[in-house]
Order: sequence, then structure tokens, then C-alpha cells
Amino acid sequence: MVRSLKQAGYEPDADKLIAMRIHGANAGVGGALKKQGYEHLDLDKLIAFRIHGVSPDFIGQLQKLGYAHPEPDQLIAMRIHGVTPDFITGLQSRGMKKLDRRSTRQLADSWD
Repeated sequence: MVRSLKQAGYEPDADKLIAMRIHGANAGVGGALKKQGYEHLDLDKLIAFRIHGVSPDFIGQLQKLGYAHPEPDQLIAMRIHGVTPDFITGLQSRGMKKLDRRSTRQLADSWD
């Protein structure tokens, strides 16, 4: 793992390596993220992506729904607040087609 991280341009310390190992984060997902415009994310973001379920598939689905290139922190916040592609599709089917990320998160928080 250390070798692949260094080849990708990272210099992880022991704490980052331990966190990556605990949470199953690895540099391998970096290639898929790079194709989606997320080049050389901070290791803390890669770990947070893994913890909260931000995957290349999740990002791709959001992009297909009109959320072009959300910032990494926005992606994490969307997952934390329960904003899924299915949730967005449900909102869009109810006529709410042009919601920004903040409004979508607020609706997810208040949805019962």
C-alpha cells in the first residue's frame, strides 16, 4: 500500500496509513476518481469518502442527475445527510428539478 501511495504522489505518515487500513481506503480508487475530475484528493478526503460511502459510482450517478462536479466536502455532506441518487430522483419526480445541494440536504434532513 505504501508503494502505491508514493507512486500516486502521496507521502503518508503512520497515522494516515493506520486510518486507511482501518477504514479500507486505498489509492486504487484514485484512478476512478481522477476520471471524474477529482485529481489527487487529500488522504483525509479519501478516508472520509470510504467512511461515508462516497464512491465513483455515487459520484457518477449524481453527475447524471445534474450535479456536475460537487466539491469533496459537499459529497461527504450529501452522504451524511442521506442524499442518495434515489432520493434525488424522488424529488425530481415530484417536480423539484433544480434544487441546489444545500436545499437537497435540508430536504433530506426533514424528510420522514
